Amino acid sequence: MLRDCARAGRLLPRVLAGAALIVTASFVPLAQTTSAHVAHKGLLIEPNDATPGFDKVVDTGMSSDMVGFTWTSMSEASLEVRGLSDAKWGDWTQVDGSPSEAPDATSPEHKQQVGAGPVWLGYGISTIEVRLTTGVAHALTLHALDSRPISAGGGVQPAGADTPLPFITPRSRWSADESLRCPDASYASNVTFAVVHHTVNSNSYGPNDSAALVRGIYYFHTQVNGWCDIGYNFLIDRFGQVFEGRYGGINRAVIGAHAGGFNAGSTGVALIGSFDSSPVPTQTYQSLRSLLDWKLAYHHVDPMGATTRTVADSDCNCQRYPVGSTVTIPTITSHRDLDFTDCPGAFMYALLPQLRADVAMDIGRQGPAQWFCQWDTGFNFGPGMASPAARRDDVYVRGGDGQLWQKVQTPTTTSRWSPLGGYLTSDPDVASWGQGRIDIFARGGDGALWHRWYAGGWGPWES
Repeated sequence: MLRDCARAGRLLPRVLAGAALIVTASFVPLAQTTSAHVAHKGLLIEPNDATPGFDKVVDTGMSSDMVGFTWTSMSEASLEVRGLSDAKWGDWTQVDGSPSEAPDATSPEHKQQVGAGPVWLGYGISTIEVRLTTGVAHALTLHALDSRPISAGGGVQPAGADTPLPFITPRSRWSADESLRCPDASYASNVTFAVVHHTVNSNSYGPNDSAALVRGIYYFHTQVNGWCDIGYNFLIDRFGQVFEGRYGGINRAVIGAHAGGFNAGSTGVALIGSFDSSPVPTQTYQSLRSLLDWKLAYHHVDPMGATTRTVADSDCNCQRYPVGSTVTIPTITSHRDLDFTDCPGAFMYALLPQLRADVAMDIGRQGPAQWFCQWDTGFNFGPGMASPAARRDDVYVRGGDGQLWQKVQTPTTTSRWSPLGGYLTSDPDVASWGQGRIDIFARGGDGALWHRWYAGGWGPWES
């Protein structure tokens, strides 16, 4: 049965299992990807307290394109890491760890440790230097990851749309190993705000490295941090590619693990890179803008508004507000507005006022007619669509009650779903061969082919 549909300008198209996407643009499937494996080795590099001045060169004994760190003291710390390649040391990359970027304390995936990273070093690196610059990290462990590349692309790319629309690369296309996550997602009643992050990762990766980066972050969050899934709901690379993060449905209120005390009711978007001293690339900003256009419009969130939240216990002692207090925050906010952290970097933080204004303008304009529809689990009913007049789209689906349902979309109006009767046992086929004419064909409960047409008014069902 049809559960919900939303209209949003600058929609990010994606076809989901158990969901249908209806848009006015045409689509070109992108390249399929191959499966990928993540190799991992954990190395305890300081069994006691690592403090500022700690510096160690580590031979991981494997190709380590990404590295992350964990420690058992529930404290913040900043490290720097670099890799040796062709007898030359690379640049230092800062990686910060804070208990704030984690599940809430009441979540079953909460663990008594802090994770930092993982960060990208490059392929073929096995010798790594690590130094701690601030904070204390007890039982500091280095985690080397080999996240091998997969073919680029994925999702559904629009062709010929009136508005340039980015696409979301689904989990299957970045080769998420679904055996690593918990079987079920957790959901809030609705999404009421968005939290912007950065991953504090090197900005030197290429466009074909991004899927490996996401895969490495996913592995680190689940197998090293012990979380149920990747912490973020979405990730965006420096080239503007958007990736589905946490499992559970991109159009649902999936509870992530990205902002201690504020995970429920939020959608967490992480920009892959570090934006403390580097500006946010234009294509990254535009994809973030487009993603929030759709996500906030879908959940009926005012981008210029505010929401009231009760601060949950995150067990990190890092929230800017006392646990249990009621606070009012912008509906587009950042990690540093909620917890004591520099995330999402000074350059991204400075863009937040503009981001709110841009998303509000986009949603206000609405854009071309675009729809994202959610269907009840276990049903896989496909839509039919035709245009009986200029600048009008009629969408037809078979409901869970067997009836034919219709919605009409024009540039300025949107109808409610209306039942047209009948009892269908197949998805409708819809055509329009002339101005003002609609013909619908479907299999009825008796197995016969049934037909209904519109020409100034609806005719009866005929077999």
